[in-house]
Amino acid sequence: IYVLNPETIQFEHNKIINILLKRTDSEYLFFESILFFNRMILMIIQGLYKLEISMKRIIVHSIKKIKKSKKLTGFFEYLVNEIASDTIEIITPTNPNERGCQLSLQVKNADKNLHKKLTENNIITDWREPDVIRCAPVPMYTSFEDVYHMVKTLESLL
Repeated sequence: IYVLNPETIQFEHNKIINILLKRTDSEYLFFESILFFNRMILMIIQGLYKLEISMKRIIVHSIKKIKKSKKLTGFFEYLVNEIASDTIEIITPTNPNERGCQLSLQVKNADKNLHKKLTENNIITDWREPDVIRCAPVPMYTSFEDVYHMVKTLESLL
């Protein structure tokens, strides 16, 4: 398989220019049209090359975020399990591959006021009847310190 890259196209382009300098008018027009299409191909290949580099960066960045996500959620799970209270229980699967970054916490005898108090403390959660709070430490903009703060706030509200 022959793979085109910008350097190969530029080399071919330069070869055609050297040929043009030694040709008649009709041959010149023929090669000029080839040069025109060569430039377009070069621009397309350069664009695809830049796109490929960008996609590789996005994939590497995404893999790093997935690793951070598992660590954040694991840290969150650990802190919730350390709360010395029988009123809170994690109902999300413990296997990290089955849950993503979200944990569902069942808080016995709780109502939506707990969710409102968390919101007042700048902690975004989701309330599900009858007594479940869903929390998702999204790795793009959540730090380990944010998770710690959330669990300590939740603990103080229990």
